[in-house]
Amino acid sequence: MHYVTFLDDRSQKIGRARRKIKISLRGYDYKTWVPADLSHIALPVYMIAYSPCPKLRDIYLEVVQGLPRQPTWERYKGRLIDSVYKLVHRKCESYLSSCNVRNFDIYTHLINEEQAILDEAKNRFSSELAAISPPPSPTKIASLDEQLRKVVGFESSLIASLMNFQIAKVRAANPMRIFRQYFDFNIDLALTAPHQGIRGDATPDFIYRHKVIGDIKSGKWEEFFEQTIVAYALAYEEHTGENMDYGVILHVEFTNRRVPSHHRTKIDILDDAKRKRYLLLRERKFAVIESGNDPGMPNSQALCDPGCSFLSTCWGGSG
Repeated sequence: MHYVTFLDDRSQKIGRARRKIKISLRGYDYKTWVPADLSHIALPVYMIAYSPCPKLRDIYLEVVQGLPRQPTWERYKGRLIDSVYKLVHRKCESYLSSCNVRNFDIYTHLINEEQAILDEAKNRFSSELAAISPPPSPTKIASLDEQLRKVVGFESSLIASLMNFQIAKVRAANPMRIFRQYFDFNIDLALTAPHQGIRGDATPDFIYRHKVIGDIKSGKWEEFFEQTIVAYALAYEEHTGENMDYGVILHVEFTNRRVPSHHRTKIDILDDAKRKRYLLLRERKFAVIESGNDPGMPNSQALCDPGCSFLSTCWGGSG
């Protein structure tokens, strides 16, 4: 997550931006609200944005038929990775609340806390792991453990390098003040946006510098990642009445390198074209629910997302 700060060229431009970004589709504007004839329908953000089935049959099966969404390894892995990033941030805040510039050594502290961070994240989702069928192999679990350690190690290095650089530049340094200035992330935001058709709270992974709404995604790049960030931006605008022009997907991939790969991560403008695509998808899904009709199956399983919870329902002979 703290990698976003190092996208400094663009983030500094955001902080200094003077020109007004022309976006007409805002979450506080009725033009983006769910139409009146569908306003009784509401879904969580992930169900609106995530489309594993090109025919939207997953929405029909879960909402109309009431079939439970089965836990998957991909979802468990993604939630664990998200949790580790946020726990690193919380460990930093906890450490900095009781240290001073003379004993400051945040890198050593975070590395010493690595196992505690991993254990806490795993404990949060232990029931979800137990419910995955068939259960993941020990090799798969060990591989994920290695990936999580890469996240902690890389984040620790990023945070320590920037903070040590800033501390070295000034005579009187306050580590907590430096951390809050350069790693200005709100990771506890809960947004309510009923006019957007969002059920419950919308909880983006972070807001950066009060100007960039962010979400953490792992695995191969998916089109719905962009839809998710637009949904959060519209929810933020409805909830606060303030504009949210920028979004970032912190995309995490793992290779044989010693650090995670973020090569797809960029801060982008959430323009009207992106917003229109999302609003069209939302209304298509709500229309499926309203009609109550089975939209049918795709022509081939190859067209479905392998992470879909209903693959066995559709292709295993029971759907």
